[in-house]
Amino acid sequence: MRAVSLRKMRARLGVPALLFVFVLSVLLLVEQGTITGIDGEASYRMAQSLVDDGDLVLSAQVPHTAPGRDGDYYSWFGPGLPLLGAVPYAFARPFDDPDGQAPRAAVATLMPLLTALLGVAVYLTGRALGGRARDALLVALAAVFGTYLVVYSKDFFSEPLLALAIVLALWQTLAGHPKRAAAFLAFGMLTRAQAVLLAPLFWVFWVHRDGPRRGLAPGFILVAGAAALGAYNWLRFEDVTESGYPDDKGFRAEVWTGAWGLLTDPSKSLLLFMPLAALLPFAIWWLRKRRGAPVAALFAGVLVIGFLTAASWSVWWGGWTWGPRLLLPALVPALPALAPWIGEGVGRRRLVVGLAIAGGLVSLAAVIVPTSAQLGETAETDGPKIVRQAELLPPTLVNVTDDAPPERPILPADRWDPYLWQVELGRDLDAPGVAVAAVLSLRLGLVAIWAGVSLRAAMGRAEREADGSPPVLAATRLETC
Repeated sequence: MRAVSLRKMRARLGVPALLFVFVLSVLLLVEQGTITGIDGEASYRMAQSLVDDGDLVLSAQVPHTAPGRDGDYYSWFGPGLPLLGAVPYAFARPFDDPDGQAPRAAVATLMPLLTALLGVAVYLTGRALGGRARDALLVALAAVFGTYLVVYSKDFFSEPLLALAIVLALWQTLAGHPKRAAAFLAFGMLTRAQAVLLAPLFWVFWVHRDGPRRGLAPGFILVAGAAALGAYNWLRFEDVTESGYPDDKGFRAEVWTGAWGLLTDPSKSLLLFMPLAALLPFAIWWLRKRRGAPVAALFAGVLVIGFLTAASWSVWWGGWTWGPRLLLPALVPALPALAPWIGEGVGRRRLVVGLAIAGGLVSLAAVIVPTSAQLGETAETDGPKIVRQAELLPPTLVNVTDDAPPERPILPADRWDPYLWQVELGRDLDAPGVAVAAVLSLRLGLVAIWAGVSLRAAMGRAEREADGSPPVLAATRLETC
């Protein structure tokens, strides 16, 4: 009976749903199960304040805060990620333990969830561009597991959420729903203010395609999003343009240093951490010839504006983080352009697979070994090194069976635990924790296998249904493919 019900479920679910289940189950297997890093702590504490106190005020000891209205302290960051984090926090709060780990674990699961949704959004956007189902699926899986995005499914940063908002805005734009696209982009503004720079690009596209009259409503939504961002600043600092960042952190007119570093620096080069990015100029140029200059300009604009925004930021390297963190909202939304491009030849598809494998191998060690293990070995402006991270993988895996290492952060590089929830659960609860971790991991693995097999079958059905008919941009088709 159970086998029959699983087959019926598989038949009802389409590619997007199965893709979501597959990616989410795999990411949950390697989730760290808590929130680390000062950026993640700042966003988590803001979510906590929203639920517990119903306001934006934080303690002066919370990182990345600044004094504002009435002498209280407020976060530098936008409210988008904390607002979403407040939901799992509120659900987990009644089950809080003395160490406060239950709410942290619940909020931490938001990142693999958002990353799985991002993979689905990449797939849908690739289909909307005219890519075949199998090509769009390949690009979606490559975006998650073949780039450094997979590392950020473990950390509580806002860049994956902004990337998701932009990809959804692109998808709905191509599907002919500019108002929905504008709503996603407006939420992106509340996640990171840089999304405001994309508003004119999208609005010009809508007006050019649909006419000035149909561009009024989505334009109003974009203005409302920018106004909400200004109101958020005013509530905190009584100034609609003040975000709280200190004077030494801001945008600069000179972008050459940042641009050169994001292209060539061994610890931040987008070509090293996302080799697929080397194919984007060719794919976007192909879009210009096959889908028209406006569509190509839209994707190129997202890529160029995002790159220049990151390069002009005073801390262009993004702090102590893996790879070019600030480029995620520029690179990931452009990846769907690869879906129709690789359909032109088997060689292109093989090239995408090869570069995705290379990108996945680059970031594999950072999925298991915390990048904090390299703290003290190199300067923050240099960031964690790819080769050194790989060297730390064997000794870190050995620590799974060793006694718990001494308190962090003063640790030799080879004394760090793998930052996996299974290791932490086993250390905290001893034998019962190991048993629970084993059972949960097994179930997640079985779900991933089932979803992967079902996804392959659903892909076959989608290919057969599309045989003989060209891909379309209609939203109704996208919802069933």
